[in-house]
Amino acid sequence: MAINHPLQIVQKVPGSYFYKLVASSIVSVNQENTFIDRDGTHFGLILNYIRDGDISIFPKNIMNVVERELIFYGLPTPSPSSLLTSEQVSIINGTKDGFEAETIHKNIDGKGATVLWIKTNDGNIFGGFNNQSWDSSDKYGGDMNCFIFSIVNKQGLPPTKYLPKGDGQIVYGSLQAGPTLGRGHDFKINDQCNTNFLSYQKFPSSYIDTTGKGLYIDTNYKF
Repeated sequence: MAINHPLQIVQKVPGSYFYKLVASSIVSVNQENTFIDRDGTHFGLILNYIRDGDISIFPKNIMNVVERELIFYGLPTPSPSSLLTSEQVSIINGTKDGFEAETIHKNIDGKGATVLWIKTNDGNIFGGFNNQSWDSSDKYGGDMNCFIFSIVNKQGLPPTKYLPKGDGQIVYGSLQAGPTLGRGHDFKINDQCNTNFLSYQKFPSSYIDTTGKGLYIDTNYKF
């Protein structure tokens, strides 16, 4: 792909691929053309996103591809709140309905795509999106439209969305535990999680860490 846009525009995000190109003197900010060995199909949209910050320019059917390109270029990915519609309805609230794993699965299994919101005692807010219905089969499932997100964290990171690696172990359903994402697991909600500290996270495992914060993006190992 040959870039014929002024690098003053594409290198405006500190730490990005383009910023590093100029900082390392590989290319000059006055250089008219730069060749990058990358598919440039959606680069025009990405450039407009860098310039205007308007996520609505990306058609929904290419968002997964676009986000992988944003990750490659070291550019900020959209927050989950900008991707979810206003048509969401609450199907369970742990505070009102209970935190028993069996109760949770009675409310979420077979209900289609769901968003899980978690707030820990130390104030972190994070969660995940399962594009398929949950079940209690003790098997892995999910697809490449699933993701994990962080909204509030102790590192002060902006709202961030983390995509799966595609290892086939994206979500896990079991009657012995609440919603679980990833192998190992990226995070697991334990039975009666409000009365114990047995829920835990081992992120990144089956999801891509784009922040470099490893296990500590949201909270400590157990929560």
